[in-house]
Amino acid sequence: MQVDAPLIFRASDPQAPQPASTGEVTHLPVARSSRPAPLLTTVRPPPEAQPKLKQRGFFGKIKRFFGGVFH
Repeated sequence: MQVDAPLIFRASDPQAPQPASTGEVTHLPVARSSRPAPLLTTVRPPPEAQPKLKQRGFFGKIKRFFGGVFH
């Protein structure tokens, strides 16, 4: 079954329902069904600092070799 109906909106249409005024909203009761859940946060200690190993590339190894020879 298919229905082909156009959707038309006219702001000046007198039969369109009018929005409620904001003055009516202030008279509505405020009620909560339950308390909000407490925020449970666990703080972990920072990771231990580990010494960084110096990575020597090819030229770093050559420099160390010649530094040891001519020292």
